[in-house]
Amino acid sequence: PIKAIKEIIKEESVDRAKAIYSLALYTGMRSGDLCELKEENVKDGYIDWIVSKNGKRCVLPMHKSLKSMDLAMLAETTNQKKVMSARFRKKLKEKCNIYGTLHSIR
Repeated sequence: PIKAIKEIIKEESVDRAKAIYSLALYTGMRSGDLCELKEENVKDGYIDWIVSKNGKRCVLPMHKSLKSMDLAMLAETTNQKKVMSARFRKKLKEKCNIYGTLHSIR
């Protein structure tokens, strides 16, 4: 449920986690892509990257809530991605008593 995800984002105290959840919600990006955005992918007003699954370029307008966040290299390692994903699953389970992953937000 989107309302619960927005509440999780609002209550999140870790900036990196807040940015990851927000990117997933407001862009629909795959977690692997959003975790590895580089500075050059984050432009003034939009996000421009190559989709890992199909190799195509994607350009999306930046949601207003993302503009104040640091969006570059949020989870560089596989372990960091697993930690962020597990953190989200736990929060969603606590909030809604349902199982969901970062991919579920898409």
